[in-house]
Amino acid sequence: MDELLSNDGVSARFFRENPALSHKKIVLYLPTFRDREAYVAQELKTEFTNGMEDFHLIVSTHPLFSKVKRDERFFYNGSYSTIELMKVADIIITDYSACAFEAALLMKPLYFFVPDYSQYSGERGLNIDLKAEMPQATFEDAEKLCEAIKSGSYDQNALFAFKSK
Repeated sequence: MDELLSNDGVSARFFRENPALSHKKIVLYLPTFRDREAYVAQELKTEFTNGMEDFHLIVSTHPLFSKVKRDERFFYNGSYSTIELMKVADIIITDYSACAFEAALLMKPLYFFVPDYSQYSGERGLNIDLKAEMPQATFEDAEKLCEAIKSGSYDQNALFAFKSK
């Protein structure tokens, strides 16, 4: 938590190494490793290529086990840890990952993209009912998620309650 909440200049370094991204909102996608991971990531990437010019999606997957192929359109220059990328991001998207708890500490808009919610909860179970805890920030449809992000409207009170809990 100390590293996550420290102001260590990582954002300045990131934008020095990625000047073309300095005028965009950085959206960090942190998916959980699972069988459908590549398919789910592709749904989100497809939506971010249509009408999301003010945003740059960064897909940061599990470094050892991910099946998502690296796509330069959704990457960045430099070497950054997940914690550092969370600091840089304006918006964070995850699914069932425990990184949601770390992201909540930052009080940045946090969204859950869970198109396989029924399947995942049935097969693996959930520690938290995301739809009950963060209903306005939990999406099964990538297009609706992108619409919510573009709207700029976000329930900070719900995020604070999630963080506090």
